[in-house]
Amino acid sequence: DPNDEQYWVKPILCEETRARLEHFRKLGWLSPNYKPKTLMGIAVVERYWRRYCAHLNEDYMTFLLSEDQAIYMNFFDWMYKTSKEKTSTGEGSASVRGVATNPGPSNTNTAKGGTRKRKQDESFKSDLPQPISFDDLPHTVCYRDVELFYLKNTGGRDILCAIIEFRNLKGRPEGADGTKFFMHGDYQLVYCPITYIVSLAFRDEAFENDALTPESIWRLKVPKRNRALPLRWKEVVDRPLLRRFVHAGFEDKLGHYNFRRWTANEANLHFTDQERNRVLGQSGSRIFERHYQKDFIPRDLQQVVLLRPSQEGLVQRAAGMLRKRDPLAPSDLNDDQIQTIRRHPRILELRWEKREFKEEMRSLAGTIQNAFPELYQRHNEVSKKLTKLRKVLRDDTRQKARKDYFLMAPVLEVDRQIQQLLGKPEAGDPNNTDDEDDIRSVVHASHQDE
Repeated sequence: DPNDEQYWVKPILCEETRARLEHFRKLGWLSPNYKPKTLMGIAVVERYWRRYCAHLNEDYMTFLLSEDQAIYMNFFDWMYKTSKEKTSTGEGSASVRGVATNPGPSNTNTAKGGTRKRKQDESFKSDLPQPISFDDLPHTVCYRDVELFYLKNTGGRDILCAIIEFRNLKGRPEGADGTKFFMHGDYQLVYCPITYIVSLAFRDEAFENDALTPESIWRLKVPKRNRALPLRWKEVVDRPLLRRFVHAGFEDKLGHYNFRRWTANEANLHFTDQERNRVLGQSGSRIFERHYQKDFIPRDLQQVVLLRPSQEGLVQRAAGMLRKRDPLAPSDLNDDQIQTIRRHPRILELRWEKREFKEEMRSLAGTIQNAFPELYQRHNEVSKKLTKLRKVLRDDTRQKARKDYFLMAPVLEVDRQIQQLLGKPEAGDPNNTDDEDDIRSVVHASHQDE
């Protein structure tokens, strides 16, 4: 009925899934107009089928038109196994469980006692978009997702701004369009995303203008005939922008979820519920209320209860992450820690085993490349174990060193200031950053004593 609401045209599906399902609907393989919940469930199965074909290196349409029952049963087993391996019950998990536990087709054209394969016309050429391998899609913000430009400002100098598109949003299907956010410069450089993007762009040599320098970029102006002046990127459009926060000196390990919770709580204060859910990519308020609200109450209760003067500034500084930041915190391993890892008994054992395999391959085949496959495979397995163990020991040592530093550094600082108050000549200046080696040496010594 043309008067019925057509859910196919609503933006609840990614472009490729919508095109494929529309194609199947025109062929009569699907109902003319499913309801949104049913349509989203079918879309989930379609995306799993797309991934399954890519996993087996099979053609999407040929594999689908074969109508081999064994293929479908293997697909449902793989889909159910893949969905169970997910750590969260995201979009479509209930639909996957329902389809996987009842794999029978809802509308079949096969006769009893056998299968009837649909024949594909040789002249048929599908105009559907080609799927993109999931391994080829970066899982973070890249230069292609950032539109950097100067915006004309009638009240003063032109402002360098950016529009950033976040594609890897929670609850959004693969291939769906992302959400774009407008960013502008901030007088506090630690919170300025424009300075961050510009500095990384110069480091990566990403600007199309080779003559552009960190000094001249801030002097550009928008021509009178235009309202904006875009800055173009080179071919490094797929290079990720986000960097690690190990060298920032924070006590707690920072991840994307820290900033996501921060953004969610601030958006909750200033945006409507619908705008906040759009920013977070959530379908309702229940998830935010259960998992995103802060356990710290950033309000001055003494002002309300005891009628004392407001200290909102102190409250905000107490709630900030900079309260637990120490620029002197170790971010890399020192030489002694590296040597300790190299002398680890298990490391020495694996190195000796790897050396034995290498000598045996050279004695039997002359070179490692010409060695027997079984022997070469065992050599590679030992090499992988050695690499993995080194990484585990490095990470554990680095985490323990940082934990010991943040535990002992305040104690040493208090002792030093006490000595200074008592007039001891050996007490140093608590504001002197040259005592960095002294603090680290004491913390490292306490770590070695353990």
